[in-house]
Amino acid sequence: MFNASSAIPRKYRILRILNTMLVCSIWHGIKPGYYISFLSVPFITMCEEICERNIRSRLQSESARRIYDVFNWITFKMYCFSFLFGGFMLLQLDAVLRLYKSIYFYGYLFPITMVVVSYLFKKIVPKEKTK
Repeated sequence: MFNASSAIPRKYRILRILNTMLVCSIWHGIKPGYYISFLSVPFITMCEEICERNIRSRLQSESARRIYDVFNWITFKMYCFSFLFGGFMLLQLDAVLRLYKSIYFYGYLFPITMVVVSYLFKKIVPKEKTK
C-alpha cells in the first residue's frame, strides 16, 4: 500500500496531511471539486488543532473538557467536513463556488472565527498548572 506522507517527517503533521490529501485529489480525478474539498482538509485540521491547544488545555474541569470535545466534534467534524462534501459532490468549480457563496463560506469562516476566539480565550484564561 502506498503511504503518501512517508517522506515527510512526523513533526510536520499538517504538511503530511496536505500531501496525503493532494494524492487523494489526484487519485479521484481532475475535477476542481476534488481539489477544493481535499485540499481544504489541512486548513480545517490546523484550525482545529490551534483551538485544541488554546482552549481545551486551559479548561479546568473534566466536564468542561467533555463539553468542549462534543462542541468540537459537532462543529469541526460534522459541519465543516459536511461543507467540504458539497465540493466533492458537485465537482465543477462554478457549481462549488455558487454553493459555498450561498451558504456564506461558513466552512471556512467558522474555523477562522474559532481560531480568533481561541487566541482571545488564551489571553483571558491562564493555563492550568500541572502538579
